[in-house]
Amino acid sequence: MNDTSTTSTATITPAKIDKYGDVIYPLMTGLKNEAIQNSFNHGIREDVENEIKLYSQFANEFKNSNDDNAIPSSFELNYQIVYQNIDYISIKFTGYVYIPGAAHGNNVLFSYNFDLKNGKEINLEDLFKPNSNYLVILSDYVTKELNNQPSDLWKLSENGALPKTENFKIFNISKNGLLFTFGDYQLSNYATGPQTIWVPYEYLKDTLTLQI
Repeated sequence: MNDTSTTSTATITPAKIDKYGDVIYPLMTGLKNEAIQNSFNHGIREDVENEIKLYSQFANEFKNSNDDNAIPSSFELNYQIVYQNIDYISIKFTGYVYIPGAAHGNNVLFSYNFDLKNGKEINLEDLFKPNSNYLVILSDYVTKELNNQPSDLWKLSENGALPKTENFKIFNISKNGLLFTFGDYQLSNYATGPQTIWVPYEYLKDTLTLQI
């Protein structure tokens, strides 16, 4: 589901990319600081176009290896505004891609967190104090939450929760905590699908620099 929302004086509306009508992304307009607005829009557009390029590469590789009756390739993408205030905006992208010849389609997942005060994208490390060992703290919390789940399917891919930057790259700022999304196969098998774990700010209070 896409959102039309207002952040301070900025309006976020859904936009589309030519030739990819099922790809929808957020466009910011109306912000008094045009440089920050342009930075936001450029970063979003660049991330979306990178996903399209990746899809196109796979689609071109398979297009000559299938018969005319094969299901055509497809790429869908949409977004949700997870959090916004006058200082930050956090967006979660979800989509689906299918390439002919593949056993099944795959989910497309990524996030975009932006600092509206400083006009730059927020990386996970920007939210924590230097040398705070935040990845270990996050890994410990996520592993504990997974162990509390009734199913132990996640243990098939338990390396997906290890304290590595790539394991926690899909994150969103929310009102009361950080929301982490784990993609296909990262914590379990494909049938389980993507999983989300919410880590409360209270748990991170000794290491976090973010103020909401």
